[in-house]
Amino acid sequence: MAPTLSGHELISSRGGTPRSCDEKGETPTRSGDESTSGLTEVDDAPQYVHGLRLALIVTGLILTVFCLGLDNSILATAIPSITNEFKSLEDVAWYGSSYLLTTCCFQLIYGKLYAEFKITWVFLAALGIFELGSIICAAAPNSIALVIGRAVAGIGCAGLLSGALTIIAESLPVHKRPIYTGAIGGTSGIAQIIAPTLGGVFTDRATWRWCFWINLPFGAITAIIILFFVKMPDRTKRNKTVGIRNFLIQMDVPGTLILMPFMICLLLGLQWGGTTYAWTNWRRSVACSALFTLGMSGALFVIVYYVPIWFQAVRNTTAEQSGINFLTASGAMSVAAVVGGVLTTKIGYYVPQMIFSSILCAISGGLILQYDLDTSTGYWIGTLIMFGFAAGMGLQMPFTAIQTIFQGPDIPLATSIIILAQSISGTIFLAVGQNLFQSSLLKKLASGAPEVDAKGVIAHGVSNLFADMQEQYSTASATEVLKAYNGALQKCLMLCVILASISLLGAVGMEWKSVKPKKADEATES
Repeated sequence: MAPTLSGHELISSRGGTPRSCDEKGETPTRSGDESTSGLTEVDDAPQYVHGLRLALIVTGLILTVFCLGLDNSILATAIPSITNEFKSLEDVAWYGSSYLLTTCCFQLIYGKLYAEFKITWVFLAALGIFELGSIICAAAPNSIALVIGRAVAGIGCAGLLSGALTIIAESLPVHKRPIYTGAIGGTSGIAQIIAPTLGGVFTDRATWRWCFWINLPFGAITAIIILFFVKMPDRTKRNKTVGIRNFLIQMDVPGTLILMPFMICLLLGLQWGGTTYAWTNWRRSVACSALFTLGMSGALFVIVYYVPIWFQAVRNTTAEQSGINFLTASGAMSVAAVVGGVLTTKIGYYVPQMIFSSILCAISGGLILQYDLDTSTGYWIGTLIMFGFAAGMGLQMPFTAIQTIFQGPDIPLATSIIILAQSISGTIFLAVGQNLFQSSLLKKLASGAPEVDAKGVIAHGVSNLFADMQEQYSTASATEVLKAYNGALQKCLMLCVILASISLLGAVGMEWKSVKPKKADEATES
């Protein structure tokens, strides 16, 4: 429910009429408006930023989100080299899933932390954990250490994207948020597409460990900006927590980790049932946003992780070249992210972009599914451009929807649910893809190249596959191995089409609510 006295009535930081004062110069308050802590609602009035300070804040947040996007997929082209070094092809899924699993598990906890405590300190703590995980990954002596480092980085990641979006929501009025939210979301998506290129360059020209060292300077710049330029409401003044015991009780860490899937459904039902919507009403904007994100992010993860394997194994390219090939998708994604934000601001609605994104993603995924040993350059360029444009158009729209529908402390909680869906999609579907790929590869090798040691092929890794198989067996056998790899990857890439179709269900179920300000709000801000 809305407060009895809004922040616009109490104080205006944007040129509105200030409240009247009594003869002593003190600001009067309404009886009952003070909380038990002795603070009035003036303390929570929005203080929007602009100019250089806004530019610095957005720059810092974009740098952080860029690092998060890189970490989601930068290992895609580096994984073949990692598996060769650590002899760990069976751990491919864990390199992505461990990061996304901890991101998923800690997402709702961070949402609660941002709602209850000072936003800047929670954000900086998450940034520190993320950088620690990056250091562990960069210095990992074996595959297990790399998986652990990815898990630690995921804990920090859980609080960074939701924190960046919360800072944007606290710094700007609602009708200005879509452009900046689009920039944040677009940066994350663009980074995920650019990441394989960078990963390939680092792997071939230096070492895959630079995929993680790169996070340190970006993190340092962001920390300085957040520390000195971001001024956010201090939630602890309103909700005091005394002692570590009470803090842990309030956070309910064990319960959150165990009951997360059930909590999402329960919170949505309790929040909307009988108030915003009737108990029989089908609309659930957060649920539909989460479903859309689950499908679209899952499709993106599958493409980003397994198409580079197709380039390097089936087409025999280097890690660097496979990353360069992926720039076709990154360019389209960059354009689509900008176009999506501008369209939302102009027409006022985000649902059309989501529907278009799902449909185009499913179509392009079906075309990518047709890759084989003889696929032409023009074909894979065109299909990757289509997929990049589809993903870039829709990925940031659920965050725009959340910031349009909710206000104040509800924004980080709802944002956390969306990021939870984003993280859990990668956690689940990368593992599913790995299972489909490996099991299918074994079957196809057994039927198409029985003379080849199937377990030896898996243990070999992806790099230089054809040359090594040709040297060990024969040209015909090496070709059959490539065909088996291609067939197994097709089985895995089928997930993209399925997940894109699932995301369409979420898109068509979204509530149509305009991001444009009402006339009364425009008059207040003029």
